[in-house]
Amino acid sequence: MKKLLNIISSETNVFVALGVYSLVMLTSVLYNIDVSKYADFTFFASLNVYSFSILYSRYRHDRSFLFSRKKLFHKIIFSLTSIILPFYLLSFSLEIILMLIPLAFISFLYPVGVKQGETSFLTLRELPYIKIFMISITWAIVTLIIPLVYANVSIDFKVYIEFFIRVSFVMAITLPFDIRDVKSDSVKMKTIPQILGVSNTKVLSYILIILNVIFYYFRSGSYSFLFVISVFILLICLISRSNRRNELYFFNVIIESISILLFLSVLY
Repeated sequence: MKKLLNIISSETNVFVALGVYSLVMLTSVLYNIDVSKYADFTFFASLNVYSFSILYSRYRHDRSFLFSRKKLFHKIIFSLTSIILPFYLLSFSLEIILMLIPLAFISFLYPVGVKQGETSFLTLRELPYIKIFMISITWAIVTLIIPLVYANVSIDFKVYIEFFIRVSFVMAITLPFDIRDVKSDSVKMKTIPQILGVSNTKVLSYILIILNVIFYYFRSGSYSFLFVISVFILLICLISRSNRRNELYFFNVIIESISILLFLSVLY
């Protein structure tokens, strides 16, 4: 089982795609709206973006890679999703497409390097201070704001509060990855663990989780708060054990699955 998880976590990012899908469906349940088609789109789009990131990063260092059998799985996934996604887009309104365009640019430019010298590149993810905020805000827009617009739900003050909570949740599940990479990330990136240290970063994660617990307590009514708080307790335990020595599946499978569990806890 452990070997299988290592293969899944290193060769695919299906749990990230399922996490995005789950957060869209979480919005669907909380607001009692039907966004299943849009949720399917986000699943395939996430697979597409991740595969592109892997392929581009490899291609940038080895131009012959494009015509080799290396990373064949990602080449197949990128090709298939590139064919599937336009069919979804054709069914979306112009407003939704216009909202998706800048997010698509951010996603595809994330691994693209701007040449700084003869051999050095600076990617969007390496820009100082902004990496985690860029990820969190993008996820919150994709999984909360766009689904509500898709379902013609008006964006009011309560939605803005929930937007902040969604951003804080994504930050909480993303910070362990920055903790893992604290030694390997360039010091120029200025990630939160590099600035605050690992221990203080974990404390920040706990604060973000507590904000979510408070929000879902007052938001509860159609779901069991006991299930929801169990997910957040599990997340706190996982964050407390996060370090750069954890194996790949700990991050890419277990922590990424928290979004799925949160959706299921509200669903049931």
